[in-house]
Amino acid sequence: MVQVIEANTEEIITEIPPEKILDLVARIEEMIGLMVDKKV
Repeated sequence: MVQVIEANTEEIITEIPPEKILDLVARIEEMIGLMVDKKV
């Protein structure tokens, strides 16, 4: 993850990829794991 931080305030200006996308990917991976566990 890359974060652009304002030097004076240390406020995060932007993130690449956005944290929301990372959360979504984690939830999708969890759902896939649950589906695979149920099928096996």
